Amino acid sequence: MIGVVIAYILLLAGLAVFYVLYIDSIALVVLLCMLVLPVLLWIWTRLVRRRARCSVVCHVQSCIQGESIPVSLQAENPGMLFLPRVCAAVRLEHAFGRRPEVLHLRFPLHGRNTTRLTFHVRAAYCGALRI
Repeated sequence: MIGVVIAYILLLAGLAVFYVLYIDSIALVVLLCMLVLPVLLWIWTRLVRRRARCSVVCHVQSCIQGESIPVSLQAENPGMLFLPRVCAAVRLEHAFGRRPEVLHLRFPLHGRNTTRLTFHVRAAYCGALRI
């Protein structure tokens, strides 16, 4: 993340030098677009985050230690743009466990579409499992 910010700042500095050296309207337009673009993308991601829906379905209510449990994740994107890297955090809490486990799933989410993922979870303890 820090490398991306440094590259962005260097790009802005290069565009500012380009504007100073070649005083023209196109250089100013490019510089202003590069300044406004991160703000517009930040607003767009906040809007998509509010509209996207995600649900988890697990038909097994209790398990044996070491048993593989199928869990289905359904994510819906009502917007029209493709989201290339969606990150879903699935939290697993065992009835007899002390700390919850968190699984991070990354997958693409197409515009105006629903994505279904099925993954398997192995329980570290027997008993009730809350997902």
